[in-house]
Amino acid sequence: MNNHFQNIAVLQTAFLGDVALAMPLCKALKSIYPNSRLTFITTKAASPIAEIVSSIDEVIVFDKRNAHSGFKGTFAFGKFLKEFKFDLFISLHRSFRSSLIAKLAKADFSISYDTATLSFLFDKKCKYRLHEHEIRRNLNFLECIGKGELIDEFDNPAVNLNFPDYDINYVEQYLNQIGNKSDKTALIAPNSVWETKKWTKTGYINSAEILTNRGFNVLIIGSQSDKDYCDEISQKSGAINTCGIFTIPQTIYLMKKAQFLVCNDSAPIHFAGMVNCPIVAIFGPTSPLFGFYPRSRQSTVIERAELDCKPCEIHGNKKCPLGTFDCMNLIKAEEVANAANNITSTQTAQ
Repeated sequence: MNNHFQNIAVLQTAFLGDVALAMPLCKALKSIYPNSRLTFITTKAASPIAEIVSSIDEVIVFDKRNAHSGFKGTFAFGKFLKEFKFDLFISLHRSFRSSLIAKLAKADFSISYDTATLSFLFDKKCKYRLHEHEIRRNLNFLECIGKGELIDEFDNPAVNLNFPDYDINYVEQYLNQIGNKSDKTALIAPNSVWETKKWTKTGYINSAEILTNRGFNVLIIGSQSDKDYCDEISQKSGAINTCGIFTIPQTIYLMKKAQFLVCNDSAPIHFAGMVNCPIVAIFGPTSPLFGFYPRSRQSTVIERAELDCKPCEIHGNKKCPLGTFDCMNLIKAEEVANAANNITSTQTAQ
């Protein structure tokens, strides 16, 4: 094995949050091999995340839903990557397709998790440690290249980001237009692609009202597809619905400006981690033990861990199997708002 890698590829084509959680590994690799070229391979949707990370030199899009779909598209993409002549290829995604792409890329040295489909195709396997945080799970790949002693040094969600001037100016101008007080910005992200991961609308409405009454400018964040879901929360709480207004990089910059984020167990947790924004994370059917809890400073998790039925699924079900939804219904707005308020009280004390 070459211990002086010059041309490194990291592949992660899963969900947006998974891509954000891959960034500390990229930071570590670039720090260990500062003269290397680091290429990140991901989906079109996730590419804007990687494009603002200073450790990454190039982002290659794997269009798995269209141009690179099916066996023919996957094979063509893998052959395309072969031209880059990578000397290290790390696949964080454990699917059949990702393993096949890694094999077709014909890197000098390839690594994936021992639980990956077709793991035998890789030169080395990294042990998948179920109950470790995902950031540390990914950093364990350093052990496979003889750099395991450096894991603790990089075990942090925050990474160096290069925000385009346009994105910075766009967010700053928006905040000025709404008369935002820079020290009183609260963000909430109520929606999720996983139905039972969503805290109740009533909970978000009431907590937003409490935070507004405490002097915060409450902004609801999300994509354009989240707008309709969040309209009712905005109308009933007075929070400003910004869904669809900001791109992912702009949203991450907004998080850098905010005092805290309140959200479900979903991607915004991991976006906020990239800029060390404090988080109040609401876990319903899932569990922090799966390794996707917030790691930002002063962050906290609110859940009903004492429920015998919890966790029920790694991503939650489409509906509560028991019909009670106690894991979310038993979490009250005052508890969430007070947790957020405690973050700002600590910030003030510092």
